Amino acid sequence: MATVNYTVRPGDTLWNIAEKFDTSVNDIARYNGISDVNQIYPGQVLRICLLYTSPSPRDLSTSR
Repeated sequence: MATVNYTVRPGDTLWNIAEKFDTSVNDIARYNGISDVNQIYPGQVLRICLLYTSPSPRDLSTSR
């Protein structure tokens, strides 16, 4: 299991952050002690627990 830190940007929601990291809003909220999932703010650093690591887009590219 890996943990990453993500800094919230303007316009981010827990939903779109969860989508980026293939996790759930509830998991992010629970891991970060967030009681109101609608209350995050730019600059806030969230710890996101990943069950597995997926390749980055760079890892998926192939050179021929």
